[in-house]
Amino acid sequence: MTDIIKQFEEAREFISNKIEEYAEVYIPIGLDPINKVVMVRELQKIASQELKIQFPNFPDVLHPRFVLKLIEEQMEIEISVQCFLNKTGNLLYLGSCDFEQQTYDLYYDKISTAISFPTVIAKYDHEDHCYISGSKSAEVDYQMQTVTPLSIAYKIAIDDGYIK
Repeated sequence: MTDIIKQFEEAREFISNKIEEYAEVYIPIGLDPINKVVMVRELQKIASQELKIQFPNFPDVLHPRFVLKLIEEQMEIEISVQCFLNKTGNLLYLGSCDFEQQTYDLYYDKISTAISFPTVIAKYDHEDHCYISGSKSAEVDYQMQTVTPLSIAYKIAIDDGYIK
């Protein structure tokens, strides 16, 4: 295991524990939805700063990305932390999923334009070449309700407002 991957995994473990702790302490059950949204955003900022302080020599672009989402129906916080090292800065982390006994980190390519089709990526290992990506195929799978890592990423990107 390379030093970068080892540092990434240490940072991932650290931030996973911190976020769980923060969510339990700072987001009380009885808090109204608007205040919960504000608290989730503030927790994201605090956790990012904690990573920078705890791992000052580890480049920010390689820090594990994470998502805190407020599930309004249940008034719960969904926490997802990136599992695999990703050196590409233009990808927006959507979350992680398990599919057929494999974990995938899901991303939306922020460089997608009005001219090109939105691209989603599912990364399944630390190595740079270990991913699948798609645009039209992900859209077709989503529309046909075929469950694949790319259709899951496509649905999340729609739900989060990145794809119209």
